[in-house]
Amino acid sequence: MKKPYLQPQIRTLFLRLRSDKGKKKLALPFRLGEVPNCGSPSLWEGDRERALKSDNQKFTQKTQMRTPRIKRRYLSVRLTITMILLLLTPNSIAQEKWLVPNLFISTRNFEYSVFNGNVRGHITSLGTGITAIYQRFYLNLLGERNIATKEESIINSLYNTIEFERTDFAGSIGYAVNDSISTFVGYKYGKSTLIELPPSPFAGAKTSLEGKGLFIGAGGWLVKDWGTFSFSAAYAKMVANYDTFSIGTTEGDVQGTSLGIKWKAPIRANFYYDFSLMRHDYYYENFSQIDFDISEQILSLRLGLSYRF
Repeated sequence: MKKPYLQPQIRTLFLRLRSDKGKKKLALPFRLGEVPNCGSPSLWEGDRERALKSDNQKFTQKTQMRTPRIKRRYLSVRLTITMILLLLTPNSIAQEKWLVPNLFISTRNFEYSVFNGNVRGHITSLGTGITAIYQRFYLNLLGERNIATKEESIINSLYNTIEFERTDFAGSIGYAVNDSISTFVGYKYGKSTLIELPPSPFAGAKTSLEGKGLFIGAGGWLVKDWGTFSFSAAYAKMVANYDTFSIGTTEGDVQGTSLGIKWKAPIRANFYYDFSLMRHDYYYENFSQIDFDISEQILSLRLGLSYRF
């Protein structure tokens, strides 16, 4: 059978596929950049313009269909990155790194009660401390000692004047659970010393009561533009030592609670004043060489100054 005859113009436009080392490749009978002879140039140019126009329309449609998809992907990537940064970036309280030394003076009313009498009085104390804050954690150290005393004792209905000394040290580590509540744990040491004064027949004799051990607590605060109000509560379980000239030193247990409220406000940039009121109630018991318990109540009113670095 005779093969069908194709006109040269049609044969020129004919595209064939041929294999080149296993790869299919498009072969053209003309070089790129040349316009093949297809009879009428005007017809070729019109066909080419229509083909280009059709291709442009198809490209535009594909681009329009793809653009919302690309935008959605771009927005989702941005949203993902933003969420990661928010999770990795600490909040306002976690960004704070402060060092706050403070100095305070306090007036303290105290009372020690035993089965046959009590000791009560008033002391003025001077203290200092420092607080370090890193992200949500903080470390607090303080010490306090009396600078003036005025006390009296009533033992078996006999009034006597005594000299009273009080020393306190405490250290705690805390964690801010959120922007208004924190928890803390720490170690404290407190010692009271009573010295008999004339005309007592035991003038110069000393009696001391000491407590040392761990405490745990929680606190909260309310921040306003004009200052910060805070409160705290703690429970302590410690070891007690009672020392007197007549029986020596005996060991026991002590447990109790501490409650406090505090008001703090700025004087100028990074410089603050504060007022605080604290109540301590501790009970000393289970001594090995004495058969009575001792209760301790201390009410403290404190005025302090602090500077934040």
